[in-house]
Amino acid sequence: MMTMVVREQIGIFQGKKGEYNKLVLKTLYESGYLKPWEMAKKIADLKRKPKTNWYQETQKVQSVLLRTKGGRLRELLDKEYLKKTAQGYYLTDLKGFCSALTLYDKAQKPAINPYSKSYELFPELAQALEIISGLHPEAKLEEKSIEIMNQQIKKLLEKGFNLDAISNEEFNMFFNDSWQLSALQEFTEEGEKEEKWETPPEVRKLVIRTVDRLRDAIRKQLEAFDSLEERYASLSGSSMKGELTAKRRKDEIE
Repeated sequence: MMTMVVREQIGIFQGKKGEYNKLVLKTLYESGYLKPWEMAKKIADLKRKPKTNWYQETQKVQSVLLRTKGGRLRELLDKEYLKKTAQGYYLTDLKGFCSALTLYDKAQKPAINPYSKSYELFPELAQALEIISGLHPEAKLEEKSIEIMNQQIKKLLEKGFNLDAISNEEFNMFFNDSWQLSALQEFTEEGEKEEKWETPPEVRKLVIRTVDRLRDAIRKQLEAFDSLEERYASLSGSSMKGELTAKRRKDEIE
């Protein structure tokens, strides 16, 4: 009951339109990238009554998704719950993903891990987690992380957090801070219950390589900033250069 009350606090889930929005987010959560017809087919299968024509039902659903005025996909794109690529529509990280999570009483494994992009940037980190999961399958690291995210978004909604009113970027900044704190507390408490794990040497090496890769990425970002700073300084004079330098120092401190 609590889950239903919480999810109804999300604006896009309210009213008649809300039923379609729930189906869109749930379908993308379970399937990953989908094009309109693929999405419409999956939703039609969920809604379709026995002995009805699947093609006609899919056409009806696609019309609701794509119509110019009041189309479900357009609203969800505008409110940054979805993004669109050549591969199809997908849930935004993390606003759309977390909204979809509230549709489950117990978090299900998603088609796309919201942190998969981090693994692409830092493959050594993915390898380290894979080794740890292999040695300690009882840890269920990915499953536990998703469940913590599920609990965290519901806590925010219970406090009156308005997802419709903020951008995906703003939500990410707020949610990541609170989620990381909750995850740290959860894993710390769990670790106190279990025997301490001895970190394999290969995992230590992978972590060191991840840190080195992160250091290189930061260095490249600083080099790019210096280049941008010089271009602006040449166009706007030394005062602009001073302002940018001061801003960078302030950002580094914070």
